[in-house]
Amino acid sequence: MADKIDVMSCWCGSSDLEYYSSEYVRCRSCSTLINSPRYDNSFFKVTDEEESYYGKKYWLEHQLEDLGLHSVIDRTRLDLSGRCIHWLKCVLNYLSPKDVTLELGFGSGGLIALLDTLGYKSMGLELSEWLVDYVKNIYRINVKQGSIEDYVGEPKKFDSIMLFDVMEHLPDPLSTIQHISELITDEGYLFIQTPCFRNNDYSMNELVSKNDPFLSMMIDQEHLYLYTESGLKALLRKFGFEYFHMEQPLFEYDMFLVASKKSIVRNDYPKVEEILEGSREGRIILALIEVYNKQLAMEEQAVLRLQSIQKLESWLQESEKDRKNRLDLIVELEKKLVESEVDRKNRLNLINELQVRYQESEKDRDERLSLIRTLETLNSELSMQIKNSIELENREIHKIKENLKIVENELETKIQENEVIQNKYDKLMHAVSEHWLGRILFKRYIRD
Repeated sequence: MADKIDVMSCWCGSSDLEYYSSEYVRCRSCSTLINSPRYDNSFFKVTDEEESYYGKKYWLEHQLEDLGLHSVIDRTRLDLSGRCIHWLKCVLNYLSPKDVTLELGFGSGGLIALLDTLGYKSMGLELSEWLVDYVKNIYRINVKQGSIEDYVGEPKKFDSIMLFDVMEHLPDPLSTIQHISELITDEGYLFIQTPCFRNNDYSMNELVSKNDPFLSMMIDQEHLYLYTESGLKALLRKFGFEYFHMEQPLFEYDMFLVASKKSIVRNDYPKVEEILEGSREGRIILALIEVYNKQLAMEEQAVLRLQSIQKLESWLQESEKDRKNRLDLIVELEKKLVESEVDRKNRLNLINELQVRYQESEKDRDERLSLIRTLETLNSELSMQIKNSIELENREIHKIKENLKIVENELETKIQENEVIQNKYDKLMHAVSEHWLGRILFKRYIRD
C-alpha cells in the first residue's frame, strides 16, 4: 500500500492550514476540511478490481462491513424508491425534455435508469469496470468506465451534469470541475449533493460534545474535501458558475446545490406533473414520486411521533425522578418526624424535670429567703450591739485619753523638777571639781 502524504495547501490555493483532528486539517481561508495525511491521487484510481480502493470490494464489502451501508446489489433496488426519487424530483425542476445528462459516480445507477425511462439521453461514468458492467446488465443504460478527466467521445456536451455524494471523494476537485465546465452547455445545470461543513467555527471537541451529525461524514481516505456552502460556491465560480440555488438535501448533514453559468430557471412542480402525465413512463415515475412523498410524510410523522414519544419518555423519566425525589423527601421527612417526636418527648421530659427542679428551687428559694431575713434580723441586732460597743469603747478611750493627759502633765512636772535638781547637781559637781582641781594644782606647785 502506498505511503500517505501531508496535504500542504487547499484547493483554494491557501497554505494556511490548521490542525483540526488526527485525520483532517482546516483551511483558514475558506474553512474547507481537508483529509490529511492521505494517499496520493493515483491511489484512488481503479487499476485492479480486486485490489484498488474503489474496485469491486468497495461496493460489495467495504460499504457493508466498514461503513454499515447496504451493498450495491441491495442499493440497485432500495435506491429506486429512495434517494434516486428524491434526486429525480429535484432535477426535473430544471430539465427540459430530451436533455442530455451525465452523472459522475453513479453508484447503483438508479437515477440514470429513471431519467432514461423518461426519455432523457442519460449517461454515467464510474471508476469501477465491474460496477459499470453490473449496472449496465441490470438497467440496460448507457454507462461507461473512467473519469471525466479522461472522457472523450459522444456526446461532447451535456445539458446537466450530476455529482451526488461524489464531490467529497474527488482528490483533485479543481481538475474535475474544470472538465465539467468544458463539457456542460452554457445554459446547463450542475447538480451537487455533498456533506456541508455548516458549523465550521466549531472545534472538533465541540462537534463531538454536541454529537453533530456531520461527524459521520468525516471518513478517513474517502471524504477528502468537506466544504462549506460558501467554499463550494467559490470553487465553482472559478470556472464560470455564477448562479446558484439551494435545494432540500436528502440528509441533514448534506447540501444540495444547483449551479449554472446563466440565470437559473426553475420549473413549477405542477408543470413537471403535467409533463409526466403525458406518457406511460411518466405516469409510472409520477406514481413512484407520490409513493415516495407519502413515505417521506409517514417518515416525518414517525419522526415527529418518535420525538413526541421521546419527549413524553423524558417527561416520564423526569416525573419518575421527581416522584422518587418526593418519595425520598417523604421518607426523610418521616424520619425527621420520628426524630422530632423523640426529641419532643425528650424535651417534654426535660421540661418536667426542669419543673420539678423549679419547684425544688422555689422551695429552696423560700427557705433561703427566710434564712436571709433571719440573718438580716441577726445582722441588725449585731449592728446595734457593735454600735453600742463602739460607743462604749469610744467613751472608754476618751476616758483613757483624759487619764493619759493627766499622767502626761504629771510626768512633765516631774521632768521639770528633775531638770531643776539636775542643774543643781551639775553646779555642785562643777564646784567640787574646781575645788579639787585647785588643790591638786596647788600641791604640784608647792612640790615644784
